[in-house]
Amino acid sequence: MEKCIIIHILNDENYVKVLYLFLESLYISNDMRNIDILIYTSCINIKNMIKNHYLFSDNIYFEKTKNYKNFFYINVDTIIKGNIDIIFDLENSDKNDLLITDKQFNIYNNFLIYDFSLYHNIYQKLTLMNNFLTNYKNYLINNYLILTKKYIKIEHKYSITYTDITLYKAKNISGLVLNSKIRKIMEIGFFNNSLFYTFLMLFSNPNVYIDYYLLNQNELDNIKNSKNYYKIKQLFNNRINFLIYDNDNDNDNDNDNENENDNNNHDLIHINGLILNFENIIKNINFKQNTIIIVDNINENNYNKEIWESYVIKNNLKNLEINKYIYHDIKMTKNAIF
Repeated sequence: MEKCIIIHILNDENYVKVLYLFLESLYISNDMRNIDILIYTSCINIKNMIKNHYLFSDNIYFEKTKNYKNFFYINVDTIIKGNIDIIFDLENSDKNDLLITDKQFNIYNNFLIYDFSLYHNIYQKLTLMNNFLTNYKNYLINNYLILTKKYIKIEHKYSITYTDITLYKAKNISGLVLNSKIRKIMEIGFFNNSLFYTFLMLFSNPNVYIDYYLLNQNELDNIKNSKNYYKIKQLFNNRINFLIYDNDNDNDNDNDNENENDNNNHDLIHINGLILNFENIIKNINFKQNTIIIVDNINENNYNKEIWESYVIKNNLKNLEINKYIYHDIKMTKNAIF
């Protein structure tokens, strides 16, 4: 690792919330496998808050542990809108004026860094930063929705004009998948939506791979005979893998890349809360630490809802500090014992 972003946080826990907004914006447009983040803070509680948040990753440090070729110091109260690799190549500081704005917070401007440090009231700062980031994410999500609608129409109980519920669910799902930390996704029990959310997730993050589980051979055959199967394979090829759930290594697997399909190593799991064998699936999925779990339609089945709520308590699943709509239950595992 040669590149490092340096951040300093005041001993004010409100600034941890500012950090979360900065990190979320950074993860949207940047491959963080090539960049470390060095956070300076003397507050133990702040360190623990950061470590326990879903945006924390293995390349975040609180003390220098490596020798870096390129450093970049940035205020924590900024929003990143684009790829920051160009910054590490800059030598003339005057060029930064082309990249930074502290006056016009318009998501359609072509600035890379939006500086909110002039706002000294922390609550005003948080509000402005959150609104800007939300508007930027909605802009991106809308573009990915347009792409998705170009290729498929929602079937089953959804209308081809797309309901508000569909839009709100899309914002939940795409908003999380925008995060470059999300690399591997497991999706279970969503055949009736014609792969709509699968298309959306693959468009939202060019680096994700999806293991799409069907519950039996008949469902797998049906999906392989559908028009959308050929569309999604044509567009994304080995980034989408169709399997039968709860089989061993002899699964009917249409993806030859075995390294991308380790059942113990998914960053995000998307489950339909209406499926009949929901309880068995929850019991047997191997969650890793810090896996994000999105459960859909869980309020429409009281039996599955009770099962899910009991597992949330048993395994101490955490809520994510995100703006989300009510149509999903979204949790994060922390040392899960499923």
